[in-house]
Amino acid sequence: MSTLTWPVKIKANRDLTSPSVAEPNLAQSTAGDVTVTKSVTVGQNNTTAVDGLIYIPRYCVITDIKILIGTAFDGVTSNTLSIGITSGGTEYLTSANVKAAAGLLPLTATHVTATQVANWLTTGTNTTIYCTQTPVGGTTVGSVTVRITYTVPNPDNITHPSVP
Repeated sequence: MSTLTWPVKIKANRDLTSPSVAEPNLAQSTAGDVTVTKSVTVGQNNTTAVDGLIYIPRYCVITDIKILIGTAFDGVTSNTLSIGITSGGTEYLTSANVKAAAGLLPLTATHVTATQVANWLTTGTNTTIYCTQTPVGGTTVGSVTVRITYTVPNPDNITHPSVP
């Protein structure tokens, strides 16, 4: 297993006849993309929305979003999760109710519309993604982990943003 230090800079090694010892060959020639999965766990805060942040670099394509409920929320009415480019934003995922038993929450067309899928296709700039859990009614327990998988097309000289 490799340990990465942020920011990570990925550069393809174009000289296939003599690979550089100082720079590992992370992407062969011009073929292949780099796929990365990042996750954040969001807990509860009684009646206040809680944000978890994921940072992804420009030009990436989001290929998958998974919602894993670690501990079921106990909100009086509901606990919703939205994913967007601001706190409470829904550019990537519309309010999924995470007041459910622990486990993987299957995404449906209610959670992700065609317009939202189009937003997954490219991040033109370095992007901060907000995963916002909003309780409706008092909440005392609960946690949800969001895993976002994205692809860096042609990863030459793309620097992954560091976590502030």
